Amino acid sequence: MSRTRVLTLLLAGCMIIAYAYTGFAYFQERQKQQTISEQINNASSALQLIPKPAADLKQRFADAQQSSARTRESIFPSSINTTEYINNIFGLADENQVKVTLLTTDPWAERKVDERTFSALSISLQVEGTPVHLVAFIMQTEERIPSLVVDSLSVERNDDSADISLTGTLDLAVYTLPAGNE
Repeated sequence: MSRTRVLTLLLAGCMIIAYAYTGFAYFQERQKQQTISEQINNASSALQLIPKPAADLKQRFADAQQSSARTRESIFPSSINTTEYINNIFGLADENQVKVTLLTTDPWAERKVDERTFSALSISLQVEGTPVHLVAFIMQTEERIPSLVVDSLSVERNDDSADISLTGTLDLAVYTLPAGNE
C-alpha cells in the first residue's frame, strides 16, 4: 500500500471516529434536554394547580394587622385603673364565697415575655374558701380579666374548720402594653 493510501485511510478512520463521537455526544445531550424539558413541563403543570393570590390580598393583610392590634389592645389595655381591677377581684371573691384576708400590691414594673415587654402589676392575695369556691374564683378571675395571669398558688387545709376549707396565697399579675410598645 502506498503511503498516500494509508494516510487517506487513517484520515478517514479518524473522521469516522470523530463523527461517531460527535453523534454520541449529541445523542446524550438530546436525552438530557428531553429530561429537562419533561421536568419543566411537570413543574409548569404543578404551578398551574396553585391558586392565584386574591386581588385584595394587600387589603386583607392590612385588615388582619388592624384586627390583631385591636385584639391585642382589648386583651392588653394601654392603661389600667388599678383600683378598678382590685375592686373586680374583691367582687369576684364575694360572688364565689371566697374571703380575701390580705391583699398587697407591688409597684408597676416592666416584665419581658418572649420578645415583648409589658408593664405588670403584681397582686398577692391571701384567701380562704372551699376547694370548689377557690377554683371557681380563680377561673372567673382569669376569664373576666384577660390580661391577668396566676403566677403562683399555694394552699393549705384549714384544720380549724368543720368543713373542708383551704387557706392559700394567690400571686397574680395584670399585664398591659407600655406606652409606645403597641
